[in-house]
Amino acid sequence: MKAKPILLIAGDPYGVFFELFFKSIKKKNYKSPLILICCKKLLVEQMKICNFKKKIRVIEINNIIKNNYDNKYINIINVKLKNKKIKNTIILY
Repeated sequence: MKAKPILLIAGDPYGVFFELFFKSIKKKNYKSPLILICCKKLLVEQMKICNFKKKIRVIEINNIIKNNYDNKYINIINVKLKNKKIKNTIILY
């Protein structure tokens, strides 16, 4: 029986989510594949800052059901982030 994937949303681009995510991946093996919804560029920058090394697999939204996922890679759905600050907020397009 296959485990259903778990979708995670990164949330605030300048928050602590990525640090917690990397620490939890190092500490525990998950049976269900994790799929992260975030900006790939931001993820790569945070991986460099946290000195975390793992391959990234970008998932196309059209093929999300067809593929078999595992936790050997960081599975992400890429959401482009335009860094426009308006009154301390960031707008996603």
